[in-house]
Amino acid sequence: MADISATLIPLDHKLYKHYKAFSAAYLIGKNKFCFPKNGPEVIKKFQNFKVRDDDIYVLTFPKTGTTWLEEIAYVLLNDLDFEKINKTIRDFDIPYVDLDVWEIAVNLMDFTINLASPRCIKLHTSLSLLPNDFATKPKGSSGTMGGPEWICWVEHLDLHEFVENKKIILHYLHIFNTDLMRFPNFRFCTCAGTRAMAFCTFEGSIDDFAELFMENKIPYTPYVTHVKEVWEKRHEKNIYFTTYEELQKNQEKVIAEIAQFMNKSLTDDQIKMVADHCKFDNMKKNPATNKKELDDTKTVVKDFKFMRKGIVGNWKSEMSPELSAKIDKWLLENTKDCPDLRKFL
Repeated sequence: MADISATLIPLDHKLYKHYKAFSAAYLIGKNKFCFPKNGPEVIKKFQNFKVRDDDIYVLTFPKTGTTWLEEIAYVLLNDLDFEKINKTIRDFDIPYVDLDVWEIAVNLMDFTINLASPRCIKLHTSLSLLPNDFATKPKGSSGTMGGPEWICWVEHLDLHEFVENKKIILHYLHIFNTDLMRFPNFRFCTCAGTRAMAFCTFEGSIDDFAELFMENKIPYTPYVTHVKEVWEKRHEKNIYFTTYEELQKNQEKVIAEIAQFMNKSLTDDQIKMVADHCKFDNMKKNPATNKKELDDTKTVVKDFKFMRKGIVGNWKSEMSPELSAKIDKWLLENTKDCPDLRKFL
């Protein structure tokens, strides 16, 4: 079993000043990943999660291109049946299985357990907190736990060479200042005159957020460790590893690789069809993927945009040179023991 020991972050820590909806937060496992109150219970429950042979898992750090990548996987899983694909909502097609770590009454893990096969599942929980053999069994292995015929573990990074890591901080802050999903029993709060979800609202500046991010006190951090855990297993037969830049530069090539990984045979024309469907601008207009239903329910800030710009380098217009330099220094210090990882960060 994975190390899932949990330590409470002291209630006088500055984290609670910015996450006022948090009644508690924990550091879990040997690498001390940060989780909201329900984290220990959900991670413990995960140890008994039953993997199916035809499951597909999309593992990412939050706000690093998950929606783009999961749509490619979902289209391939459904054999390019666009009529079916465009009639459904991804929040239910591709459940965010570890959303339950937040202080909300959703129970998406049970929802996922009861989904019909084949399942496409997304999660942000780090690899080391999942059952030891969950993502490392060879293709074609048998057994109730960790024995899928193929499983897609993708650490999908929103990066450009080295400094592009700053964009992750901006996108992560954006989602905490708006909303993730709408479910019953949400509590609401008012922040700066706008409506936002209380369970994940961050109150503070980009500098405040970046400081907590670099101190590994933002949910799902430490970021570098999260990436490193998957990067070190990138050669496993049931793990496919790619980057945001690679998908932007060579979308059709990456789609072809993922299709091969999923044992799907596509013609060149079919690859182009998937690429067109999954273009950022097309997904931003598609109600199945853009979470427009959140805006319609009036449970998020006005003119909420889940999918923002989809470009590389946007951080430069929103982050001060001083903060940028501080993040550069932090990245260098946190990759000293693994310099080869820097080309992905």
